[in-house]
Parts: sequence; C-alpha cells; structure tokens
Amino acid sequence: MKKTNLILLIMITSKLFGQNEALEALKAFPEAKSNEKQVYIQVPEMNNEDNYKIEVFIGKNEMVDCNHYFMMGEVKEINLEGWGYTYYKVESNGQKGGTLMGCMDDKKVEKFITIEPKTFGYNSRLPLVFYVPNDFIVKYKIYSAGPLKEAETLKKQMRIGGIVYNELKNYFVKNNAKLPISKNKITNQKQFDAVFGAAAHMGDGKPSTIDFNKEFVVPIVLKETNLETEIIVKGVAMGSMGDVVVNYVVKRGKKMSFTIKPFHAIIIDKSNSGKVILKEEK
Repeated sequence: MKKTNLILLIMITSKLFGQNEALEALKAFPEAKSNEKQVYIQVPEMNNEDNYKIEVFIGKNEMVDCNHYFMMGEVKEINLEGWGYTYYKVESNGQKGGTLMGCMDDKKVEKFITIEPKTFGYNSRLPLVFYVPNDFIVKYKIYSAGPLKEAETLKKQMRIGGIVYNELKNYFVKNNAKLPISKNKITNQKQFDAVFGAAAHMGDGKPSTIDFNKEFVVPIVLKETNLETEIIVKGVAMGSMGDVVVNYVVKRGKKMSFTIKPFHAIIIDKSNSGKVILKEEK
C-alpha cells in the first residue's frame, strides 16, 4: 500500500475538483486559530470510489523507548452551518500514554505517535479538512477493497471432508498489525482488534460479526503490492490428520499508482479444532 504523507498543506489534484476549485471551497471554512493550523486532504478521482477508503493518522514525532505509545486526544466532527460541509477538529494537549514494559536499555528512537486512526469514505469531489495543534502532523493512507461479491447458497450435499465457512466482510488490516498471524488463526476479540479495523461506511453493508465463543477467523494477508489483487477461497477441507486446509487462488491484474496490502479472511466454527494450513493453488 502506498503511503502518502500529508504535512501542513499538501493536495493531490483530481479531475472533478481541481486545485483552484479546492482552494476556493476552503474559503468557506473558518480560519485556524493562533494555536492551530488548517490541514486538508484532496484525493484523485477513482473509478468505483465506494471501493476505497482513507485512513488518517494524526500525531507528533516523539523520541520514545521500547514501549508502545499513543497520543491522547480526540477528533471531533463539526458541521459547517449553511454549507453542508463537515470538518474535523483535533483536541489534544500533546500528552501520550503507553505500555509499561521494562526496556533493556535507555535507547530512544523517533516514532510517529498518533491519536487512534480514523477511517473515512473516499470522495474525490471534496477535501477532508482538519484543524490540528500547530506542532501536530497529519498523514494518511488510501486502501482499496475487493469487488462486491454475491454470497453462495449453501448446498445440502457437501463434498466429503468439506468444512462450512463464511466470508469476513468490511474490515481492513491495520497499519500496525503484527504479521504473519500465529497458527494462521485468530481465536479471540483482542487478537482480532489488534489486526483488523471495521469499515462500516463502505458500500456493501455492515462489518461481519464474529462469536469468538463458537468461531475463529482465518486471515490470508499478502505482501504489499501495486498490482490489482484478488484472493479467492476455493474451499475448506478436513485433512487426513484433522487439519483445516484452506485452498485459495490469487488473481493479479493491472499496475496501480499506489500500493495495497491484499487480504481475505473467513470465519470457521471452532468445532474444527485442527491445525490450519493455507494452501495456494497455482
């Protein structure tokens, strides 16, 4: 996935909303106060924009130790009265929180520490406008989803050894997800939330619900690529030793101007407790 960083005022020109028009529209928004700055994101026109989303990271570069840190604060949505526009105001005093692991040394490195990232629908016609403290930075990523698919009807007669599964829908892999997934399965909500974020605003319905008391998730996550990529699960079968064998194929298309991290995930009943094996069909 191509990382597109936005520092201060950077805009990508689109066909439907050129740079001059965007700057003109921004006059409708209030001026930034002395302790803040106005930052905006303008994305290019895409075909089928419902299949894309923008994940925004807001924070500061800080020198930190081995612990995991986050910036304290919130992003408030504000309606611009009389215009029908929306903008976002960041409220933070710059304080950060983090884990309390004991570090082996006092070494510190510079990292981008952020408020919890937010995802937005993709709209090339209007910029996303933020008001952030003067010393904050706004960065963003563009993600793409696969095409809308129709669910298959469960056949009464299943092939021998076949395992029933459901597709995981309307989630994305988080930027800080630890990969690969241990044992190719996710068995609890905490582990799931560390890997996936919900994308409820996308055009094909609500995110799937998972009952981790009865089910587990098998994710297939590929390396970052700039090629259109689709992962198709061909079936799930019970192996001779009780293994859960997930057969899938990868279809790759044309080159894109940005990169993505392709993934596909399925939900399986926990009664299938064997080792999960991912098997790509060539």
